Amino acid sequence: MIFEGKKSSGDYHGSFNFKVFQDWFTKNLIPNLPTKKSCIVIDRATYHLVPKENIVVSEMRKLEIQTWLTEHEIPWESYWLKPKLVEVIADNIDKTPLVSQIAEQHGHKVLILPVHHPELNPIELVWGFAKNECARQIHKDLSL
Repeated sequence: MIFEGKKSSGDYHGSFNFKVFQDWFTKNLIPNLPTKKSCIVIDRATYHLVPKENIVVSEMRKLEIQTWLTEHEIPWESYWLKPKLVEVIADNIDKTPLVSQIAEQHGHKVLILPVHHPELNPIELVWGFAKNECARQIHKDLSL
C-alpha cells in the first residue's frame, strides 16, 4: 500500500485514520496471510485500537446513556445519576479492537504490543537507527 497524506500537517497523522487502516487490513492484509492461523502484531496506534462500538460516553447526555443501556438490555435504575450510568456502560461495553474481531473471524489472532516497549517493534529499532545516522551526518557536516 502506498499512502499519500492529503493534509499539510507535515506527516501522515493528519490523514491516516481508522477507516484507511481498516480497509487495508481487511482487503490487503487478511486475504494475503500465508497461513490460516497467523499472529498479527500491532502497536498501540489509536487507529489500531478502535472498538466495534466507538462511543464517547463522557460526551453523551444522560438520556442517551439510558437509551444505550436499554437497547443493550443492561439493567439500570431511573434514580441513578450520570456518573453511575457512565460506570455501568464502561463495565459493559466491548473494548475489543475491531481489527482483532475481524482477524478472529478469519482464524487469526492479533497481538497488541505493550506500552513503552519499542524494542519489541522492529520498525522502531530501524527508525531509531535511521534518525541517529541522519543526526550524525548533519552534525558532521555542520560548520558554524
